[in-house]
Amino acid sequence: MIINDYKILEEILNVSKIGVLGLFNGTSPYTVPVNFVYHEKHIYFHSAESGTKIDILKRNPIVSFLVFIDRGILSNKIPCKIGQSFKSVMIRGEAAIVGDIKEKKDALEALIKKYVPEGGYIELTEEMVENHKSKLNRRTAIIKIKINEIIGKERP
Repeated sequence: MIINDYKILEEILNVSKIGVLGLFNGTSPYTVPVNFVYHEKHIYFHSAESGTKIDILKRNPIVSFLVFIDRGILSNKIPCKIGQSFKSVMIRGEAAIVGDIKEKKDALEALIKKYVPEGGYIELTEEMVENHKSKLNRRTAIIKIKINEIIGKERP
């Protein structure tokens, strides 16, 4: 069943913890799971500033993005009627690396609130966001997906 109610689509995006980013590198698809947040009507996720994902995005910003909620197997004595219960959201959009430091900070704060809802962490500053490097000594990028098309599906 198709889900057209935007509030339900937003609920699925807010509850789902992992999204699958689909990219096209010019010769083949490339998919990667990412932690993400639906914030201000966009999808945001973080990444190292360099690597395969960033290289592909710079060449081709058109992306797909999938999230789903697995609700288990639908058993049936008739094998052809066994199925999967789920809710999903599929997005087509355009991805861009966020350059504005305030937008980066806001997106990172939204990510932290989603994945660490109990709090207890120090407040982010713009300086922290701008200067942070990972354990691999790589800077953090924030990628924003502008949603061009969104559709949901559900199987009870």
